[in-house]
Amino acid sequence: MKHRPTRLPALLAALLMVLSAAGVSAQAIHGEEGTEADGAAIQNQRALEHMRELEDRMATLSRLLKDTQPEDAERLELSFRRSRDSLVTERMAEIGRLIGSLELTEATTNVEDVIRELEAIKQMLLTQDLDLLRKLEQLRQINAAIEAIEEIEAREAENQEQTDGLAEQADPSAQAMQGLSAAESRNEEATEALEGQVGEIDPNNEQLSAAQEALESAAGSMSEAAGELGQPGGSPSGASQSQGEARESLREARENLETARDALQEEVERAVREVVVENLQAMLDQQVAIRELLESVSERADAGDARAIVAVRGLAAEEEKIVILAEETIELAEQTEFSVALPPALSAVRDRMLYLVDDYTAGLGGPSVVDATVQVEDDLRALIQAMEQSNANQDPPEDQQQQQSGEQQQQREMNQILAELRMLKLLQAANNDNTARLEESRVRGNLPDSEVRRRELGLRDRQEQIRDTTRELGRRASGG
Repeated sequence: MKHRPTRLPALLAALLMVLSAAGVSAQAIHGEEGTEADGAAIQNQRALEHMRELEDRMATLSRLLKDTQPEDAERLELSFRRSRDSLVTERMAEIGRLIGSLELTEATTNVEDVIRELEAIKQMLLTQDLDLLRKLEQLRQINAAIEAIEEIEAREAENQEQTDGLAEQADPSAQAMQGLSAAESRNEEATEALEGQVGEIDPNNEQLSAAQEALESAAGSMSEAAGELGQPGGSPSGASQSQGEARESLREARENLETARDALQEEVERAVREVVVENLQAMLDQQVAIRELLESVSERADAGDARAIVAVRGLAAEEEKIVILAEETIELAEQTEFSVALPPALSAVRDRMLYLVDDYTAGLGGPSVVDATVQVEDDLRALIQAMEQSNANQDPPEDQQQQQSGEQQQQREMNQILAELRMLKLLQAANNDNTARLEESRVRGNLPDSEVRRRELGLRDRQEQIRDTTRELGRRASGG
């Protein structure tokens, strides 16, 4: 996203302090020694204290600036909501517990997740396009609400199945009835909480308002079911009818949320496509700069020169910044769903970057590492070219669509598919290389077992995505 000169320097300085403390914590944990773990615990506690203070300051400053600087006030409100919804402080507290119990590998993974979340909050404070930021945040909240509804639907279906089982019994157990009543009440509470969250997304959106009303109706039906199950001599069959009504209302709420999501995705797609290309170009520029620095010390590092090895190790932090930008871009593409191939393809390139981080951290800077860096550059250029091809073949504005012939429309659609296929080809090649790299790391033993398993799962997911993406592109090419 485009950046602007910030009018919130003190707040950003505080956030950078949190990022710095979290980064030091991550570096200390990597050592996996007792004294380093102690240092990591201290740094994590500092980061947690700073973050709690920062959340308070964001909330307070947002209220103070509401009348005089409404745009900055909204940025602060959105950033505070993102921090609250993603449970940043709670996750930091959990990291402290993991460090204290010397579960260092899991702690490292959690720290890296928190750092990515903090970077996302920083970008929210810096971004120039407030309208796009607002809509992307609404899209994130809608997607989260859809996931929450699906979980509630699954629990309600299970509750109704058990209730139907009781209805078939001549003398259902009072204890079982009470247990189901309690389960129904928990579902009611979750639905009421979700109703409030949906109401905060955009009060002016008719689809969201309809979803909120449906959730209110679902909660009412759940209350009736809980009451029927909880009273002496209650009727399981009556409760089941109320549960069925609750499920129908939940389905209606989900469909309204999905309609709101689809409309919002379409609204922001063009702007997001531009941001994705900007991000890919920024990643490429940073990767080229790293490779040029690496080439300047490569021979000496490969020969064992201590200063050159230190310089190579310093590149790991710079590479991690590109990894974070890649992950932000993946999230952006997944949110808006404008491409089926870009998220997994960029994920595979991100995985290549992670192996570069491993190499730099180990002080490795020989020709093979330089070649691996060049490969990442080539991948990023290929993704940029594919995105530019895809962007150039979007549907024209509605007022121009009638001027387009059917043949021109078909050609645009085919060019879109070809762009996706270019990304898919890159994905398969990168996944193959990453599989070989993982096997090398397993043989060398330079990765913890938990990290090897995590990367194995990533490779498996990526291969499944290749299969699913191939099927989807085949369906589109055949006009299905």
